Amino acid sequence: MIKADIKEYRPNLRPHDRDPLHALAAELGFIVTRASRYEGDPSVRDFLHALAIAYTTDTAAVIAALRGIGVTNTPELPPTD
Repeated sequence: MIKADIKEYRPNLRPHDRDPLHALAAELGFIVTRASRYEGDPSVRDFLHALAIAYTTDTAAVIAALRGIGVTNTPELPPTD
């Protein structure tokens, strides 16, 4: 359940989760363009925003694509804290 009063959600990612997401964002061209100390860095936020839009636009296609590359919640995945 998502609380409607929460304006932003910023997950706490461990380095072994965060670093690959930064690499993926960079590879797909999601780079911070706003003038800030992060300008030029990979933008996981923009990548996740685009993923959310794609999911909203075509839920079945996004689910099929993720399942097709093995992104599922399986017992083999290490638990999150």
